[in-house]
Amino acid sequence: MTPLAPLATVVKHATRGVLIDANILILLAIGTFTESLIESHKRTRQYTIEDFRWLQNFVSNFQKVIVTPHILAEVSNLSIPSKSDQPRSHVPTVLAVLRETRELYVEKDCILAEEYVARLGVTDAGIIKLAREQDYLVLTDDRPLTICLQQTGCDVVNLNDVRTALWQLG
Repeated sequence: MTPLAPLATVVKHATRGVLIDANILILLAIGTFTESLIESHKRTRQYTIEDFRWLQNFVSNFQKVIVTPHILAEVSNLSIPSKSDQPRSHVPTVLAVLRETRELYVEKDCILAEEYVARLGVTDAGIIKLAREQDYLVLTDDRPLTICLQQTGCDVVNLNDVRTALWQLG
């Protein structure tokens, strides 16, 4: 698949939904709270406001945003401050974005049986299993996950590829 996600791929998955990896979901949640926090929040500072706007536009093409319990746990652990002295004003928006997702469960034994679990971890192995078996488009910025998804014949869009393609166009 080309980096900008061909229209046919978006149309194919529009009603099924897009499965969003944790880092991208954090970007969506933080940007929804306030775009100005994107470039200073420790989990989104590698992104730009333009990345968020592209993401928001891209996600609007899908009827559902799909997540797994493992993705939800990662988003919670990575975006919600654990120390009470850290700013927490974005937390209600993060939780609201998470409430809008559709959670699909993959059994532990199925994840642990995936050949990629030792190399990529439980969360990514669950994403691969779900994408392969239920034919979801995956949106990620994780290169090893992208490669494994491509190798298994799954549709995947890597935000870093999109950023590169847009930079080259613009």
